[in-house]
Amino acid sequence: MVAIALLTVKAKGGEQEPRKTSEQLNSVEVDVGGATSYANVETRNGAPKTDPSPTKIVEDGTKKHDAFSAKAEKKAATSRNTIRGKHIKYNPYILFAMLVVPLLLTFCRQKLFLWSRGILFMFCSMEKRGMSKAPDTSKLVMGNNKTRRYKTIVFIRHGESDWNEIFNKSKLLLLPRLIRGLFREAMLFMSDHSVFIDSPLSKEGVKQAEALQKFIAGYKKQGNALDPIVAELKEKKDSVLVSSNLRRAINTGCIAMWPRMKGTYEKITLLSSLQEMSRNVDTNALAGPNAFPEMSLIENLLGKKFRPGIFLETSSSHGNKGLCSTAYPRMMEFCRWSMSRDESTIIVSAGHSLWFKNFFKVFLPKSSTHHAKTKKMLNCAAVSFTLVEGKINGKTHFRIDESSILEIWQGFKGVRMTKPPAFIQSIDTRKLSRSISGESERELSGGSIHGKRSSSGLSGEYITVKEGLLEKKAQTHVLRGWQNRYFKLEKDAFNTYVLRYFADEAEAKKNSGKNLAKKDKALDKLVKIQKVENTMEFNLVFEGDRANLHLRAKNSEDLSEWTEMLSKTKQIGFLSSPTK
Repeated sequence: MVAIALLTVKAKGGEQEPRKTSEQLNSVEVDVGGATSYANVETRNGAPKTDPSPTKIVEDGTKKHDAFSAKAEKKAATSRNTIRGKHIKYNPYILFAMLVVPLLLTFCRQKLFLWSRGILFMFCSMEKRGMSKAPDTSKLVMGNNKTRRYKTIVFIRHGESDWNEIFNKSKLLLLPRLIRGLFREAMLFMSDHSVFIDSPLSKEGVKQAEALQKFIAGYKKQGNALDPIVAELKEKKDSVLVSSNLRRAINTGCIAMWPRMKGTYEKITLLSSLQEMSRNVDTNALAGPNAFPEMSLIENLLGKKFRPGIFLETSSSHGNKGLCSTAYPRMMEFCRWSMSRDESTIIVSAGHSLWFKNFFKVFLPKSSTHHAKTKKMLNCAAVSFTLVEGKINGKTHFRIDESSILEIWQGFKGVRMTKPPAFIQSIDTRKLSRSISGESERELSGGSIHGKRSSSGLSGEYITVKEGLLEKKAQTHVLRGWQNRYFKLEKDAFNTYVLRYFADEAEAKKNSGKNLAKKDKALDKLVKIQKVENTMEFNLVFEGDRANLHLRAKNSEDLSEWTEMLSKTKQIGFLSSPTK
Protein backbone atom coordinates (compact mmCIF):
# COMPACT_ATOMS: atom_id res chain seq x y z
CA MET A 1 0.00 0.00 0.00
CA VAL A 2 2.84 2.33 0.78
CA ALA A 3 4.33 1.60 -2.64
CA ILE A 4 1.03 2.37 -4.38
CA ALA A 5 0.76 5.70 -2.50
CA LEU A 6 4.26 6.66 -3.51
CA LEU A 7 3.53 5.89 -7.17
CA THR A 8 0.37 7.97 -7.00
CA VAL A 9 2.24 10.99 -5.67
CA LYS A 10 4.90 10.68 -8.35
CA ALA A 11 2.25 10.35 -11.07
CA LYS A 12 0.71 13.61 -9.97
CA GLY A 13 4.09 15.31 -10.29
CA GLY A 14 4.17 16.17 -6.64
CA GLU A 15 6.76 15.52 -4.05
CA GLN A 16 6.33 13.53 -0.89
CA GLU A 17 5.08 15.73 1.88
CA PRO A 18 7.75 16.05 4.56
CA ARG A 19 7.11 14.75 7.99
CA LYS A 20 5.78 17.20 10.43
CA THR A 21 7.67 17.90 13.56
CA SER A 22 6.23 17.28 16.98
CA GLU A 23 5.57 20.98 17.41
CA GLN A 24 3.59 21.08 14.12
CA LEU A 25 1.65 17.99 15.09
CA ASN A 26 0.68 19.62 18.35
CA SER A 27 -0.55 22.77 16.54
CA VAL A 28 -3.65 23.81 14.59
CA GLU A 29 -3.30 25.32 11.11
CA VAL A 30 -5.03 28.71 10.93
CA ASP A 31 -5.52 30.93 7.85
CA VAL A 32 -5.24 34.58 8.85
CA GLY A 33 -5.54 37.12 6.11
CA GLY A 34 -4.35 34.64 3.48
CA ALA A 35 -1.31 33.60 5.52
CA THR A 36 -0.90 30.26 7.22
CA SER A 37 0.12 30.03 10.90
CA TYR A 38 0.11 27.46 13.55
CA ALA A 39 -1.40 27.77 17.02
CA ASN A 40 -0.12 25.57 19.82
CA VAL A 41 -2.53 23.00 21.20
CA GLU A 42 -2.12 21.89 24.74
CA THR A 43 -3.33 18.55 26.02
CA ARG A 44 -4.86 18.15 29.41
CA ASN A 45 -5.70 14.82 30.84
CA GLY A 46 -4.96 13.24 27.44
CA ALA A 47 -7.63 15.34 25.74
CA PRO A 48 -6.63 18.17 23.47
CA LYS A 49 -7.57 21.64 24.66
CA THR A 50 -7.54 24.44 22.11
CA ASP A 51 -6.40 27.94 23.11
CA PRO A 52 -9.11 30.54 22.30
CA SER A 53 -6.49 32.89 20.68
CA PRO A 54 -6.58 31.32 17.16
CA THR A 55 -10.29 32.09 16.72
CA LYS A 56 -9.70 35.61 17.83
CA ILE A 57 -6.84 35.94 15.37
CA VAL A 58 -9.05 34.75 12.50
CA GLU A 59 -11.81 37.20 13.32
CA ASP A 60 -9.40 40.11 13.74
CA GLY A 61 -7.62 39.26 10.45
CA THR A 62 -10.89 39.15 8.52
CA LYS A 63 -11.97 42.52 9.90
CA LYS A 64 -8.63 44.08 9.09
CA HIS A 65 -8.75 42.71 5.53
CA ASP A 66 -12.27 44.09 4.96
CA ALA A 67 -11.30 47.46 6.38
CA PHE A 68 -8.20 47.63 4.20
CA SER A 69 -10.21 46.75 1.04
CA ALA A 70 -12.88 49.39 1.79
CA LYS A 71 -10.23 52.05 2.44
CA ALA A 72 -8.40 51.20 -0.81
CA GLU A 73 -11.61 51.42 -2.85
CA LYS A 74 -12.50 54.75 -1.27
CA LYS A 75 -9.02 56.12 -1.98
CA ALA A 76 -9.16 54.97 -5.64
CA ALA A 77 -12.58 56.60 -6.14
CA THR A 78 -11.33 59.82 -4.61
CA SER A 79 -8.26 59.76 -6.87
CA ARG A 80 -10.40 59.26 -9.99
CA ASN A 81 -12.67 62.15 -9.09
CA THR A 82 -9.67 64.38 -8.40
CA ILE A 83 -8.07 63.61 -11.79
CA ARG A 84 -11.36 64.16 -13.63
CA GLY A 85 -11.84 67.49 -11.90
CA LYS A 86 -8.34 68.68 -12.71
CA HIS A 87 -8.65 68.06 -16.44
CA ILE A 88 -12.17 69.26 -17.05
CA LYS A 89 -13.63 71.31 -14.30
CA TYR A 90 -10.61 73.19 -13.03
CA ASN A 91 -8.26 73.52 -16.13
CA PRO A 92 -8.37 77.20 -17.35
CA TYR A 93 -6.62 76.48 -20.67
CA ILE A 94 -9.29 74.08 -21.83
CA LEU A 95 -12.03 76.47 -20.76
CA PHE A 96 -10.30 79.32 -22.65
CA ALA A 97 -9.94 77.20 -25.78
CA MET A 98 -13.59 76.14 -25.58
CA LEU A 99 -14.66 79.78 -25.47
CA VAL A 100 -12.21 81.37 -27.92
CA VAL A 101 -12.05 78.83 -30.77
CA PRO A 102 -15.77 79.07 -31.66
CA LEU A 103 -15.52 82.88 -31.58
CA LEU A 104 -12.51 82.87 -33.88
CA LEU A 105 -14.19 80.53 -36.33
CA THR A 106 -17.33 82.65 -36.28
CA PHE A 107 -15.99 86.22 -36.41
CA CYS A 108 -12.39 85.88 -37.67
CA ARG A 109 -12.71 83.28 -40.37
CA GLN A 110 -11.50 85.65 -43.10
CA LYS A 111 -8.53 86.89 -41.05
CA LEU A 112 -7.53 83.33 -40.17
CA PHE A 113 -7.71 82.42 -43.84
CA LEU A 114 -5.54 85.39 -44.84
CA TRP A 115 -2.92 84.59 -42.21
CA SER A 116 -2.87 80.92 -43.21
CA ARG A 117 -2.61 81.88 -46.85
CA GLY A 118 0.14 84.43 -46.13
CA ILE A 119 2.24 81.90 -44.21
CA LEU A 120 1.72 79.31 -46.93
CA PHE A 121 2.71 81.87 -49.58
CA MET A 122 6.03 82.41 -47.79
CA PHE A 123 6.97 78.82 -48.59
CA CYS A 124 5.39 78.63 -52.07
CA SER A 125 6.56 81.99 -53.43
CA MET A 126 8.19 81.91 -56.87
CA GLU A 127 7.88 85.61 -57.75
CA LYS A 128 11.19 85.93 -59.63
CA ARG A 129 10.73 82.82 -61.75
CA GLY A 130 11.13 83.52 -65.47
CA MET A 131 12.82 86.92 -65.14
CA SER A 132 16.29 85.62 -65.92
CA LYS A 133 14.95 84.21 -69.20
CA ALA A 134 13.36 87.49 -70.30
CA PRO A 135 14.69 88.60 -73.71
CA ASP A 136 17.31 91.31 -74.08
CA THR A 137 15.40 94.48 -74.90
CA SER A 138 18.33 95.87 -76.89
CA LYS A 139 17.07 93.58 -79.66
CA LEU A 140 13.69 95.32 -79.74
CA VAL A 141 12.68 96.22 -83.30
CA MET A 142 10.22 99.00 -83.90
CA GLY A 143 7.16 98.50 -86.03
CA ASN A 144 6.26 100.68 -88.97
CA ASN A 145 5.25 104.30 -88.63
CA LYS A 146 1.58 103.50 -88.12
CA THR A 147 2.03 100.97 -85.33
CA ARG A 148 4.70 102.55 -83.15
CA ARG A 149 3.53 103.36 -79.66
CA TYR A 150 5.18 105.20 -76.79
CA LYS A 151 4.03 106.04 -73.29
CA THR A 152 5.47 108.20 -70.56
CA ILE A 153 5.39 106.27 -67.28
CA VAL A 154 5.76 107.88 -63.85
CA PHE A 155 6.63 105.58 -60.94
CA ILE A 156 5.90 106.81 -57.39
CA ARG A 157 6.87 104.55 -54.52
CA HIS A 158 4.58 104.35 -51.47
CA GLY A 159 5.51 105.93 -48.15
CA GLU A 160 6.79 104.03 -45.12
CA SER A 161 4.37 101.31 -43.97
CA ASP A 162 3.86 99.78 -40.53
CA TRP A 163 5.78 96.72 -41.76
CA ASN A 164 8.72 98.93 -42.85
CA GLU A 165 8.66 100.71 -39.49
CA ILE A 166 8.84 97.44 -37.54
CA PHE A 167 11.37 95.47 -39.60
CA ASN A 168 13.42 97.94 -41.65
CA LYS A 169 14.55 100.42 -39.02
CA SER A 170 17.24 100.05 -36.34
CA LYS A 171 17.63 96.41 -35.29
CA LEU A 172 18.31 97.40 -31.68
CA LEU A 173 14.65 98.25 -31.11
CA LEU A 174 13.25 95.50 -33.32
CA LEU A 175 11.93 93.38 -30.43
CA PRO A 176 9.90 96.13 -28.70
CA ARG A 177 8.52 97.29 -32.05
CA LEU A 178 7.56 93.72 -32.91
CA ILE A 179 5.84 93.16 -29.54
CA ARG A 180 3.92 96.40 -29.97
CA GLY A 181 2.93 95.37 -33.51
CA LEU A 182 1.75 91.94 -32.35
CA PHE A 183 -0.33 93.53 -29.59
CA ARG A 184 -1.95 95.89 -32.11
CA GLU A 185 -2.58 92.96 -34.46
CA ALA A 186 -4.28 91.01 -31.66
CA MET A 187 -6.53 93.98 -30.88
CA LEU A 188 -7.49 94.26 -34.57
CA PHE A 189 -7.88 90.55 -35.23
CA MET A 190 -11.66 90.59 -35.29
CA SER A 191 -11.80 93.57 -37.69
CA ASP A 192 -10.97 93.98 -41.38
CA HIS A 193 -7.85 95.97 -40.43
CA SER A 194 -4.34 94.54 -39.96
CA VAL A 195 -0.87 95.75 -39.03
CA PHE A 196 1.05 93.07 -40.95
CA ILE A 197 -1.20 91.84 -43.77
CA ASP A 198 -1.54 94.52 -46.47
CA SER A 199 0.25 96.88 -44.11
CA PRO A 200 -0.99 100.53 -44.20
CA LEU A 201 1.07 103.71 -44.00
CA SER A 202 2.79 104.54 -40.73
CA LYS A 203 2.81 108.07 -39.28
CA GLU A 204 6.15 108.67 -40.97
CA GLY A 205 4.72 107.37 -44.26
CA VAL A 206 1.86 109.87 -44.07
CA LYS A 207 4.36 112.71 -43.61
CA GLN A 208 6.35 111.51 -46.63
CA ALA A 209 3.23 111.45 -48.82
CA GLU A 210 2.28 114.94 -47.63
CA ALA A 211 5.79 116.17 -48.52
CA LEU A 212 5.34 114.85 -52.07
CA GLN A 213 1.96 116.58 -52.26
CA LYS A 214 3.55 119.90 -51.26
CA PHE A 215 6.33 119.44 -53.83
CA ILE A 216 3.86 118.90 -56.67
CA ALA A 217 1.49 121.68 -55.59
CA GLY A 218 4.26 124.22 -55.02
CA TYR A 219 6.43 123.37 -58.02
CA LYS A 220 7.53 126.35 -60.12
CA LYS A 221 8.86 126.08 -63.64
CA GLN A 222 12.62 125.71 -63.76
CA GLY A 223 13.13 125.60 -67.49
CA ASN A 224 14.21 121.96 -67.48
CA ALA A 225 12.85 118.53 -68.30
CA LEU A 226 10.79 118.30 -65.10
CA ASP A 227 8.41 121.10 -66.09
CA PRO A 228 6.02 119.12 -68.34
CA ILE A 229 6.10 116.00 -66.14
CA VAL A 230 5.28 117.83 -62.89
CA ALA A 231 2.66 119.90 -64.74
CA GLU A 232 0.95 116.63 -65.65
CA LEU A 233 1.19 115.42 -62.05
CA LYS A 234 -0.35 118.65 -60.82
CA GLU A 235 -3.22 118.88 -63.28
CA LYS A 236 -4.94 116.30 -65.45
CA LYS A 237 -4.21 117.01 -69.10
CA ASP A 238 -3.44 113.78 -70.86
CA SER A 239 -2.75 111.27 -68.10
CA VAL A 240 -4.38 108.60 -65.96
CA LEU A 241 -3.78 107.71 -62.30
CA VAL A 242 -3.26 104.06 -61.37
CA SER A 243 -2.14 102.28 -58.20
CA SER A 244 -1.33 98.91 -56.71
CA ASN A 245 -4.23 97.22 -54.93
CA LEU A 246 -2.35 97.28 -51.60
CA ARG A 247 -3.41 99.84 -48.99
CA ARG A 248 -0.09 101.62 -48.50
CA ALA A 249 0.09 102.38 -52.22
CA ILE A 250 -3.52 103.58 -52.39
CA ASN A 251 -3.00 105.71 -49.28
CA THR A 252 0.08 107.35 -50.80
CA GLY A 253 -1.62 108.04 -54.12
CA CYS A 254 -4.69 109.57 -52.51
CA ILE A 255 -2.64 111.88 -50.27
CA ALA A 256 -0.11 112.96 -52.91
CA MET A 257 -2.69 113.50 -55.67
CA TRP A 258 -5.52 114.86 -53.52
CA PRO A 259 -5.25 118.49 -54.77
CA ARG A 260 -5.62 117.21 -58.33
CA MET A 261 -8.39 114.70 -57.54
CA LYS A 262 -10.70 116.70 -55.31
CA GLY A 263 -11.46 119.33 -57.93
CA THR A 264 -12.24 117.02 -60.84
CA TYR A 265 -13.34 113.88 -58.91
CA GLU A 266 -10.78 111.92 -60.89
CA LYS A 267 -10.48 108.25 -59.92
CA ILE A 268 -7.39 106.17 -59.21
CA THR A 269 -7.58 102.84 -61.06
CA LEU A 270 -6.47 99.90 -58.92
CA LEU A 271 -4.40 97.33 -60.84
CA SER A 272 -3.67 93.86 -59.48
CA SER A 273 -0.73 93.65 -61.88
CA LEU A 274 1.11 96.24 -59.72
CA GLN A 275 0.90 94.15 -56.52
CA GLU A 276 4.26 93.84 -54.76
CA MET A 277 6.48 90.84 -55.55
CA SER A 278 7.77 89.56 -52.20
CA ARG A 279 7.10 86.49 -50.07
CA ASN A 280 6.30 88.55 -46.95
CA VAL A 281 2.74 88.54 -45.62
CA ASP A 282 2.48 92.32 -46.06
CA THR A 283 2.33 91.80 -49.85
CA ASN A 284 -1.01 89.99 -49.58
CA ALA A 285 -4.12 92.08 -50.20
CA LEU A 286 -6.98 92.35 -47.71
CA ALA A 287 -9.59 93.23 -50.33
CA GLY A 288 -11.06 90.69 -52.69
CA PRO A 289 -11.85 91.08 -56.42
CA ASN A 290 -13.50 94.42 -57.33
CA ALA A 291 -13.67 95.31 -53.62
CA PHE A 292 -12.51 98.38 -51.72
CA PRO A 293 -9.84 97.86 -49.06
CA GLU A 294 -10.07 99.21 -45.53
CA MET A 295 -9.50 103.00 -45.90
CA SER A 296 -10.04 104.45 -42.41
CA LEU A 297 -6.62 106.16 -42.46
CA ILE A 298 -7.41 108.19 -45.59
CA GLU A 299 -10.97 108.93 -44.52
CA ASN A 300 -9.65 110.45 -41.28
CA LEU A 301 -6.93 112.44 -43.06
CA LEU A 302 -8.85 113.78 -46.05
CA GLY A 303 -12.19 114.28 -44.36
CA LYS A 304 -15.75 113.53 -45.34
CA LYS A 305 -15.23 114.54 -48.96
CA PHE A 306 -13.19 111.40 -49.61
CA ARG A 307 -15.28 108.34 -50.42
CA PRO A 308 -13.71 105.17 -51.86
CA GLY A 309 -16.61 104.71 -54.27
CA ILE A 310 -16.05 108.19 -55.72
CA PHE A 311 -12.27 108.27 -56.00
CA LEU A 312 -11.28 104.61 -56.54
CA GLU A 313 -11.94 102.42 -59.59
CA THR A 314 -11.81 98.68 -58.80
CA SER A 315 -12.81 97.11 -62.12
CA SER A 316 -9.18 96.13 -62.82
CA SER A 317 -8.52 94.85 -59.30
CA HIS A 318 -8.76 91.05 -59.43
CA GLY A 319 -7.99 90.31 -55.80
CA ASN A 320 -4.92 88.64 -54.34
CA LYS A 321 -2.07 87.25 -56.41
CA GLY A 322 -1.96 83.46 -56.72
CA LEU A 323 0.03 81.27 -54.34
CA CYS A 324 2.42 80.23 -57.12
CA SER A 325 2.18 83.43 -59.18
CA THR A 326 5.20 85.17 -60.73
CA ALA A 327 5.80 88.88 -61.22
CA TYR A 328 7.02 88.82 -64.85
CA PRO A 329 3.58 88.10 -66.39
CA ARG A 330 2.09 90.86 -64.23
CA MET A 331 4.68 93.31 -65.55
CA MET A 332 3.87 92.38 -69.14
CA GLU A 333 0.17 92.79 -68.33
CA PHE A 334 0.83 96.30 -67.02
CA CYS A 335 2.76 97.23 -70.19
CA ARG A 336 -0.04 95.98 -72.45
CA TRP A 337 -2.64 97.81 -70.34
CA SER A 338 -0.62 101.05 -70.57
CA MET A 339 -0.28 100.83 -74.35
CA SER A 340 -4.03 100.22 -74.70
CA ARG A 341 -4.86 103.54 -73.03
CA ASP A 342 -5.58 106.71 -74.98
CA GLU A 343 -3.64 108.85 -72.51
CA SER A 344 0.04 109.44 -73.26
CA THR A 345 1.13 109.47 -69.59
CA ILE A 346 0.52 106.71 -67.05
CA ILE A 347 1.06 107.85 -63.45
CA VAL A 348 1.58 104.97 -61.02
CA SER A 349 0.67 106.69 -57.79
CA ALA A 350 1.86 104.54 -56.13
CA GLY A 351 3.66 101.20 -56.39
CA HIS A 352 6.37 99.16 -54.68
CA SER A 353 10.17 99.22 -54.60
CA LEU A 354 10.91 95.57 -55.44
CA TRP A 355 8.38 95.58 -58.28
CA PHE A 356 9.88 98.80 -59.70
CA LYS A 357 13.49 97.60 -59.39
CA ASN A 358 12.77 94.34 -61.17
CA PHE A 359 10.73 96.17 -63.82
CA PHE A 360 13.84 98.22 -64.67
CA LYS A 361 15.90 95.00 -64.71
CA VAL A 362 13.60 93.33 -67.21
CA PHE A 363 12.89 96.20 -69.60
CA LEU A 364 16.23 98.01 -69.64
CA PRO A 365 18.81 96.45 -71.99
CA LYS A 366 20.97 93.83 -70.31
CA SER A 367 24.03 95.88 -71.18
CA SER A 368 22.64 98.84 -69.22
CA THR A 369 24.40 99.74 -65.96
CA HIS A 370 21.80 102.22 -64.75
CA HIS A 371 21.41 102.22 -60.96
CA ALA A 372 17.63 101.76 -61.31
CA LYS A 373 18.38 98.05 -61.90
CA THR A 374 20.14 97.59 -58.57
CA LYS A 375 18.88 100.31 -56.22
CA LYS A 376 15.47 100.68 -54.62
CA MET A 377 13.54 103.89 -54.95
CA LEU A 378 13.24 105.83 -51.70
CA ASN A 379 9.89 106.19 -49.94
CA CYS A 380 7.59 108.48 -51.98
CA ALA A 381 10.28 108.94 -54.65
CA ALA A 382 9.04 109.77 -58.17
CA VAL A 383 10.81 108.70 -61.39
CA SER A 384 9.62 108.99 -65.00
CA PHE A 385 10.72 107.30 -68.23
CA THR A 386 9.49 106.39 -71.69
CA LEU A 387 8.22 102.88 -72.44
CA VAL A 388 8.42 101.78 -76.07
CA GLU A 389 6.56 98.93 -77.76
CA GLY A 390 8.16 96.75 -80.43
CA LYS A 391 8.95 93.18 -81.48
CA ILE A 392 11.55 90.68 -80.34
CA ASN A 393 11.66 87.48 -82.40
CA GLY A 394 8.22 88.29 -83.75
CA LYS A 395 6.63 88.68 -80.30
CA THR A 396 5.40 91.93 -78.78
CA HIS A 397 7.73 93.27 -76.13
CA PHE A 398 8.65 96.54 -74.48
CA ARG A 399 11.74 98.56 -73.69
CA ILE A 400 12.63 101.43 -71.37
CA ASP A 401 14.53 104.20 -73.12
CA GLU A 402 17.42 104.56 -70.67
CA SER A 403 18.22 108.15 -71.61
CA SER A 404 14.64 109.18 -70.82
CA ILE A 405 14.83 108.27 -67.09
CA LEU A 406 14.20 111.36 -64.96
CA GLU A 407 14.39 111.51 -61.16
CA ILE A 408 11.60 113.87 -60.16
CA TRP A 409 11.58 113.58 -56.34
CA GLN A 410 13.92 111.85 -53.86
CA GLY A 411 15.40 109.35 -56.34
CA PHE A 412 17.13 106.07 -55.49
CA LYS A 413 18.56 104.78 -52.22
CA GLY A 414 22.26 105.49 -51.79
CA VAL A 415 22.56 107.41 -55.07
CA ARG A 416 22.63 111.15 -55.50
CA MET A 417 19.77 112.49 -57.61
CA THR A 418 20.65 113.12 -61.25
CA LYS A 419 20.18 116.72 -62.33
CA PRO A 420 17.47 116.99 -65.02
CA PRO A 421 18.53 118.21 -68.48
CA ALA A 422 17.80 121.77 -69.54
CA PHE A 423 15.09 120.64 -71.94
CA ILE A 424 13.30 117.47 -72.86
CA GLN A 425 13.14 116.12 -76.36
CA SER A 426 9.81 114.54 -76.94
CA ILE A 427 7.53 113.09 -79.54
CA ASP A 428 3.81 112.73 -79.85
CA THR A 429 2.58 109.17 -80.06
CA ARG A 430 -0.37 110.16 -82.25
CA LYS A 431 1.80 112.13 -84.69
CA LEU A 432 4.64 109.64 -84.70
CA SER A 433 3.57 107.99 -87.94
CA ARG A 434 4.19 111.28 -89.73
CA SER A 435 7.36 112.23 -87.91
CA ILE A 436 9.81 109.98 -89.72
CA SER A 437 8.80 109.67 -93.36
CA GLY A 438 10.04 106.84 -95.53
CA GLU A 439 11.11 104.67 -92.59
CA SER A 440 9.29 101.37 -92.23
CA GLU A 441 11.20 99.60 -89.52
CA ARG A 442 14.20 100.25 -87.35
CA GLU A 443 15.83 99.17 -84.14
CA LEU A 444 15.42 101.44 -81.18
CA SER A 445 18.76 102.94 -80.28
CA GLY A 446 19.76 106.06 -78.39
CA GLY A 447 17.95 109.37 -78.26
CA SER A 448 15.70 110.62 -75.56
CA ILE A 449 12.09 109.74 -76.22
CA HIS A 450 9.40 111.07 -73.96
CA GLY A 451 5.80 110.34 -74.76
CA LYS A 452 4.59 113.74 -73.65
CA ARG A 453 1.67 115.05 -75.61
CA SER A 454 0.11 118.46 -75.24
CA SER A 455 -3.59 119.20 -75.25
CA SER A 456 -3.31 120.29 -78.86
CA GLY A 457 -2.16 116.82 -79.81
CA LEU A 458 1.47 117.65 -80.64
CA SER A 459 4.76 117.41 -78.80
CA GLY A 460 5.48 119.74 -75.94
CA GLU A 461 9.22 120.53 -76.33
CA TYR A 462 11.24 121.55 -79.42
CA ILE A 463 14.70 122.78 -80.33
CA THR A 464 15.02 126.03 -82.26
CA VAL A 465 16.73 125.53 -85.65
CA LYS A 466 16.32 129.01 -87.14
CA GLU A 467 14.60 132.22 -86.17
CA GLY A 468 14.20 135.72 -87.50
CA LEU A 469 11.89 138.40 -88.91
CA LEU A 470 9.71 137.71 -91.97
CA GLU A 471 6.72 139.46 -93.45
CA LYS A 472 3.49 137.53 -93.52
CA LYS A 473 0.53 138.38 -95.70
CA ALA A 474 -2.72 138.46 -93.77
CA GLN A 475 -5.23 135.79 -94.85
CA THR A 476 -8.45 137.10 -93.35
CA HIS A 477 -7.79 140.84 -93.36
CA VAL A 478 -6.74 141.60 -96.92
CA LEU A 479 -6.70 145.35 -96.38
CA ARG A 480 -3.94 145.00 -93.79
CA GLY A 481 -1.48 143.61 -96.35
CA TRP A 482 1.93 142.52 -95.14
CA GLN A 483 2.66 142.27 -91.43
CA ASN A 484 6.01 141.91 -89.65
CA ARG A 485 6.19 138.67 -87.64
CA TYR A 486 8.96 136.90 -85.75
CA PHE A 487 9.28 133.31 -87.06
CA LYS A 488 10.90 130.28 -85.41
CA LEU A 489 11.64 126.94 -87.08
CA GLU A 490 11.82 124.20 -84.43
CA LYS A 491 12.18 120.42 -84.37
CA ASP A 492 11.99 117.54 -81.88
CA ALA A 493 14.17 114.44 -81.41
CA PHE A 494 12.71 112.73 -84.48
CA ASN A 495 13.03 115.72 -86.79
CA THR A 496 9.38 116.63 -86.61
CA TYR A 497 9.50 120.30 -87.65
CA VAL A 498 7.11 123.09 -86.81
CA LEU A 499 7.01 126.68 -88.01
CA ARG A 500 5.60 129.13 -85.50
CA TYR A 501 5.33 132.90 -85.52
CA PHE A 502 4.83 135.64 -82.95
CA ALA A 503 4.05 139.36 -82.90
CA ASP A 504 7.63 140.25 -81.97
CA GLU A 505 10.87 138.80 -80.60
CA ALA A 506 9.91 139.41 -76.96
CA GLU A 507 6.77 137.28 -77.33
CA ALA A 508 8.81 134.60 -79.08
CA LYS A 509 11.25 134.32 -76.18
CA LYS A 510 8.43 134.22 -73.67
CA ASN A 511 6.71 131.30 -75.39
CA SER A 512 9.78 129.42 -76.61
CA GLY A 513 9.58 125.64 -76.40
CA LYS A 514 5.97 125.56 -75.25
CA ASN A 515 3.10 123.57 -76.65
CA LEU A 516 1.95 124.33 -80.15
CA ALA A 517 -0.76 126.89 -80.73
CA LYS A 518 -3.45 126.73 -83.37
CA LYS A 519 -1.61 129.21 -85.60
CA ASP A 520 1.58 127.14 -85.66
CA LYS A 521 2.27 124.95 -88.69
CA ALA A 522 3.48 121.36 -88.34
CA LEU A 523 5.66 120.84 -91.41
CA ASP A 524 4.81 117.18 -91.77
CA LYS A 525 1.85 118.44 -93.84
CA LEU A 526 4.01 120.65 -96.05
CA VAL A 527 3.49 119.66 -99.72
CA LYS A 528 5.53 122.20 -101.67
CA ILE A 529 7.25 125.57 -101.58
CA GLN A 530 6.32 128.07 -104.27
CA LYS A 531 8.74 130.85 -105.12
CA VAL A 532 7.42 134.04 -106.68
CA GLU A 533 9.76 135.15 -109.46
CA ASN A 534 11.67 138.39 -109.22
CA THR A 535 10.54 138.96 -105.63
CA MET A 536 11.51 138.05 -102.10
CA GLU A 537 8.23 136.22 -101.64
CA PHE A 538 7.54 132.51 -101.26
CA ASN A 539 4.48 130.45 -100.44
CA LEU A 540 4.22 127.36 -98.21
CA VAL A 541 1.48 125.02 -99.42
CA PHE A 542 0.11 122.55 -96.88
CA GLU A 543 -1.89 119.39 -97.52
CA GLY A 544 -5.60 119.70 -96.83
CA ASP A 545 -5.19 123.16 -95.34
CA ARG A 546 -6.47 126.34 -96.98
CA ALA A 547 -4.51 128.61 -94.66
CA ASN A 548 -1.23 128.44 -96.56
CA LEU A 549 1.50 130.83 -95.60
CA HIS A 550 2.48 133.71 -97.90
CA LEU A 551 5.84 135.02 -96.70
CA ARG A 552 8.36 137.66 -97.76
CA ALA A 553 11.99 137.97 -96.73
CA LYS A 554 13.77 141.24 -96.01
CA ASN A 555 16.65 140.49 -98.37
CA SER A 556 17.99 137.82 -100.68
CA GLU A 557 20.22 136.35 -97.99
CA ASP A 558 17.29 135.77 -95.66
CA LEU A 559 15.27 134.37 -98.53
CA SER A 560 18.01 131.88 -99.38
CA GLU A 561 18.51 130.75 -95.77
CA TRP A 562 14.81 130.30 -95.00
CA THR A 563 13.90 128.52 -98.20
CA GLU A 564 16.92 126.25 -97.97
CA MET A 565 16.13 125.26 -94.39
CA LEU A 566 12.45 124.70 -95.13
CA SER A 567 13.20 122.58 -98.16
CA LYS A 568 15.42 120.28 -96.10
CA THR A 569 12.60 119.48 -93.70
CA LYS A 570 10.73 117.62 -96.45
CA GLN A 571 13.47 117.19 -99.06
CA ILE A 572 11.44 119.08 -101.65
CA GLY A 573 12.54 121.76 -104.07
CA PHE A 574 11.09 125.06 -105.26
CA LEU A 575 8.33 125.38 -107.77
CA SER A 576 8.52 128.74 -109.48
CA SER A 577 5.25 130.51 -109.97
CA PRO A 578 4.85 132.72 -113.12
CA THR A 579 2.67 135.21 -111.27
CA LYS A 580 2.08 136.48 -107.84
